Amino acid sequence: MASCRTYGLRHWKRQLFQIMLYAVVILGVFGLLSQIILLSSKFRIISLLTNAYDNDNLELSNATERTINNQPKTFLSYKHNFSFPLDIDIAYLVNEKIQFNISIPHEAINPHPFRYMNLPQSCDFRFRKSFWTENDTILVLVKSSASHYALRAAIRSIWKTVDDPGIKKVFLLGYDGINQSQINEESQNHGDIVQEDFKDAYRNNTFKTIMGYNWAIQFCSKVKFLFFMDDDYYLKLSDLASYLRKIPEENRHSIYIGSLSKAGVPYRDKNTRWYVSAEEYPFDLYPPYIGGGAYVVSYDVALRFHLAFPFIKYIPIDDAYLGIVARKLMIKPRRDIKFQSYYRGAIAKECSHDASELVKQVCPLARLGYNIYIHQNKKRPKNRTLLRSLLITIGILVAALTFIALPVFLHLYCEGICTGN
Repeated sequence: MASCRTYGLRHWKRQLFQIMLYAVVILGVFGLLSQIILLSSKFRIISLLTNAYDNDNLELSNATERTINNQPKTFLSYKHNFSFPLDIDIAYLVNEKIQFNISIPHEAINPHPFRYMNLPQSCDFRFRKSFWTENDTILVLVKSSASHYALRAAIRSIWKTVDDPGIKKVFLLGYDGINQSQINEESQNHGDIVQEDFKDAYRNNTFKTIMGYNWAIQFCSKVKFLFFMDDDYYLKLSDLASYLRKIPEENRHSIYIGSLSKAGVPYRDKNTRWYVSAEEYPFDLYPPYIGGGAYVVSYDVALRFHLAFPFIKYIPIDDAYLGIVARKLMIKPRRDIKFQSYYRGAIAKECSHDASELVKQVCPLARLGYNIYIHQNKKRPKNRTLLRSLLITIGILVAALTFIALPVFLHLYCEGICTGN
């Protein structure tokens, strides 16, 4: 009888030990799998976030990854031998033109042979009894697609309460034959359309930007600040005016500020609209440039840009092109957090392609930018992610042994004492 009891106790101990072992193995495998999933999600978080918010930005994220991974070794090094046509001292020649009205003695390689189709009235800042003067004037130029009537209407609605005689607002459009009659009517009703007869297309955005500078120099020459923005941005117009007018008089020159890209990589994937060929731009990096969605230039910078454009080879990416022009003119772009979409206190932020969301300041694009910024700027180095995952797995195993094995061991130990074994 005692031997049967002893055999039963040993069998029970063996079964309990096997259950404990299985539990530890299952928990360990579960912990390892969970960390593998967590690790893989770390590397895919930008794509997942982008897919959740905006398919266009998903294409941008994937294109960036493909461009970096597939960057050919044949591209020239920007850091070692940058030179871009025309290979002339354009900074010196522009200064000579401004100071002494000496013509630039070179044939233009980037002509702008387009004609205006719609023009607003010239800038006429009627201050009357206003506190502001000509040194406080601001021109807001909104780059807009011809078909984006709803976004332009939304922007006008947002700004209608701002009655400031020192601010002029215009929209920059290319030609779209399908919508042209409606654009002409819009121009007559609001008087704020600047339009030329180049095709309204993404790869003509540099033409649109050049048009904006040319119009400003010709028709708004008394303005002090120029603010460029895309039509999917939400701009706090009064805050912009207050911010710029607080800049001391002695510092209101050589301004080229916004969201700074210090080492942008050209897109070499032909399937994206940001594609730039080696013939268009042969270097591995762009010069530092300000993102074209929202930025400020002072009038003196706008004038120098305007004079230099005809002598600097065209590329279809407008903000990168301005970075090239600034580099050749020795104008330094500077980061200003007030124009960063991820900054909660931003004056202008990328908002939405939906007019109703724009009016309500519901900005999924800014939220996307904030999430990506937080992900990319975590203090923990990325190369420690795997180590962290392994440590967590080991911790799970230790916890499993502690909370399962230890109670079982104590139970068996006490049972052995009670039975005299």
